Amino acid sequence: DRSSAASDVYKRQLANIEDYYLSSYESNYYKGMAEQHVKQYLKTPSAASFPNLTDTSAWIVSRYKDTVTVSAWVDSQNSYGAQLRSDFVIQMSYASQGTSLTYAEIEDKVLYGSFVSY
Repeated sequence: DRSSAASDVYKRQLANIEDYYLSSYESNYYKGMAEQHVKQYLKTPSAASFPNLTDTSAWIVSRYKDTVTVSAWVDSQNSYGAQLRSDFVIQMSYASQGTSLTYAEIEDKVLYGSFVSY
């Protein structure tokens, strides 16, 4: 039946969209979690400065199934006290009950895990 086949296609497409979707609340949540994860690798985490959460030109947040990838930059002090801007990439698990770090990279240096490409 034609309508049943169309309904099946629609359901599969909807399921695929849900593999990529993050609400604005979830996006901001994962940005905040990424900041926390990045701070644990900095020499002076209290001096760290990240882009404003609403700055869409600075933040890239994407999801594929159970993996969320967040990238942006952080201004932080090195061990000599100089202020540096460093790019970072953080990957976390996507879960309704909490999340966990699966990958951390700052300035092209892998600090934790293995990058999941999608």
